[in-house]
Amino acid sequence: MKTLWFVLVLLLLASTCPQASWRVADANAQSPLQLPGSSEPVADQPAPIDPSQIEARLASLRRRLVDLGVSTGATDTARARHDAAVRDRLLRIELLLSEQEALAKPAESVDAKPTIEAPPSVSGLNALHESQESANSNRAQFEEDLKKRRTALDAAKTALDAAERARRAVRAQIDGQTQENPAAARDMVTAELNAEIAREELNLRTLEARTAKRRLDNAEVATVFESRIRRVKEALRKDEADPTADSAALAAREGELRRAREVVARRLVSADLQASAARSAVASLTQPASELVRIAEAMAARRDAVAREIDILDGQIERLELRRDLWQRWNDVLKTKRSSAMVSQWERETESAIRSLVENRILLEGNLTDLERRLATVVQQIDEETPDSDLRASLDLQAEALRRLRTTQREGLAALNFDHRLAERVLAEIRFDANRFDLRRYAGAFMGAVKRAWSHELTSVDDAPITVGSLALAFALFVVGLYFSRRGSSALATLCEKRFSLDPGAAQAVQTISFYLLLVAFTLMALRAIHFPLTAFTVLGGALAIGLGFGSQNVMNNFISGLILMFERPVRAQDLVEVDGNHGIIERIGARSTQIRSTDGRHIVVPNSFFLESNVVNWTLSDDLIRTSVVVGVIYGSPTRLVEKLIRQVVEEEPKVLSKPAPVIVFEEFGDNSLNFRVHFWVKARSPMETRTTQSLVRFRIDDLFREHELVIAFPQRDVHLDTVAPLEVRVVGPGKPKLPGSA
Repeated sequence: MKTLWFVLVLLLLASTCPQASWRVADANAQSPLQLPGSSEPVADQPAPIDPSQIEARLASLRRRLVDLGVSTGATDTARARHDAAVRDRLLRIELLLSEQEALAKPAESVDAKPTIEAPPSVSGLNALHESQESANSNRAQFEEDLKKRRTALDAAKTALDAAERARRAVRAQIDGQTQENPAAARDMVTAELNAEIAREELNLRTLEARTAKRRLDNAEVATVFESRIRRVKEALRKDEADPTADSAALAAREGELRRAREVVARRLVSADLQASAARSAVASLTQPASELVRIAEAMAARRDAVAREIDILDGQIERLELRRDLWQRWNDVLKTKRSSAMVSQWERETESAIRSLVENRILLEGNLTDLERRLATVVQQIDEETPDSDLRASLDLQAEALRRLRTTQREGLAALNFDHRLAERVLAEIRFDANRFDLRRYAGAFMGAVKRAWSHELTSVDDAPITVGSLALAFALFVVGLYFSRRGSSALATLCEKRFSLDPGAAQAVQTISFYLLLVAFTLMALRAIHFPLTAFTVLGGALAIGLGFGSQNVMNNFISGLILMFERPVRAQDLVEVDGNHGIIERIGARSTQIRSTDGRHIVVPNSFFLESNVVNWTLSDDLIRTSVVVGVIYGSPTRLVEKLIRQVVEEEPKVLSKPAPVIVFEEFGDNSLNFRVHFWVKARSPMETRTTQSLVRFRIDDLFREHELVIAFPQRDVHLDTVAPLEVRVVGPGKPKLPGSA
């Protein structure tokens, strides 16, 4: 029985739906879905988005819903769930077809192009400009809408392909099993309905894309308005304008505003009476209830809102005079042969009007924001009160007044923006003159472009925008900071060296440390200029520490070593040091390395860590005093006391030899060939060459003085001993090659 029922349902659905929606072989037999501009379907096979086709499918679907409602009532749980799922899918298809029917109907309001023919007047010319800006804005919106519709259409095509594949897979899987397997029949019905939903979804997206394309094609373009604007301007220049059009437009607008003001004034009288009555009721009681006080406050706030509405309307009426002046000035600019002085005066007056309008707009926008907050607060208070309380009724009146005030403020803001755009157009017309090169106009346009580029947002960090201007300002601050850091640290080192008598090494340390401090300060200022949150350095500092720990060990080691050298000062600038047998003077202790100028003119770059990890001889750590010595030997038999006296005389007379500490003369030893004396003395020198020069002078003087006293400086001697046990053989040979003894 169950099997028979499912077969009947399947046959019913197959007989009532369009053939193309249920037959697998005809699944792709429909006409291709067309977009505007593509080829039309053939005449004997209408497109599925044709209004008649949509209407036929919708009628067929509604009959299916009626038949399904008649056949429901089964007691089987699985069949009941299936019936509900089928009904939901059919209702979804009905909704899609209804939307298609609405879009497929001819829409003259969409297809017809607007025709705006402004009268030859300044007010009509301004209306053309307004329509041009609106058309440009609408065209951009239509282009964006068409792009979205085409994206949705592509997605619908993909969904239809997936649904058809799933339907074919189910059909192949249950081929011939629907008679014996009710579940297979239900799966087949579900797959067919899913495919039909996907097809109708594709039809709807096609209609939406076609409608969006039609709107875009029918949208007015800027060139249409430009031609009309040129015609109106030409009519105004020829004095062919309607003299009453501008006055009539202003009179109509003023009449609307005054009628609106009269209505608001009547409300103000009523609100004032109610506020006075509430205030009198509160004043008549010694201790009025809090609800009564709040009612009086609500009535007073309502009266203030109505009074504020009148002020806004009065402001709009007063600004109509400005609008009249602007229209008249625009008309004069187009018609009058003007002088440079007159143009300058018009330009100044129009710029002043624009500044005033901008200030009023900012004020009105702020008031509107404050009004929104007040209205939200009153609405919240209304929700907290009981429906039948007097306070709730008073709050309702206050909320109604605030809503009307909000509407009036929005209308006033729209009118103010209208006047601002009008003033901008008049100013542009004033600045434009075909007979002269308007430098100010071009300069203003250039400055406007520069300002827009300057304020262009590149990115944001923690909701703080980083613009081109802030980035350029930060870079400029960093460059200026780098310059002033160098100059400032150098000036500080010079001041400390002269005023506080610091040695060159200490002054150089002060310069380096102050340079880093100033550079960090200017860098922080540059980051603040671009609104860069300094809290980001928390994460950045951790990452930097890890990077330095693994990848920059030597660099950080030398940097920290440089700081230690500056503070501990085991070596300083201008110190004479000996590094790996090389003597030199320290020229500069940098962040990573130290520069040494050797005595022979070479530059030696030594890492800072070397001075802390290796043995370095500092000849001038505490002072410039160096002890040196000269050795001299005399022959045996020389008077030793006289030798000592003469050596002492030499070192005492030499000006480069220090008297304190006093020189020391030592009779060192009886050598192989001489009596050796060594004189130790102190000199003040900052290089080994100065020490050697002093030693040379002492030797010259010793040699001269010993010659005067006939003292002989010893030199190496050798004794030759002859074996005289046997007589020496002496032979005289003639010319020729000498013969050795014992030779033939």
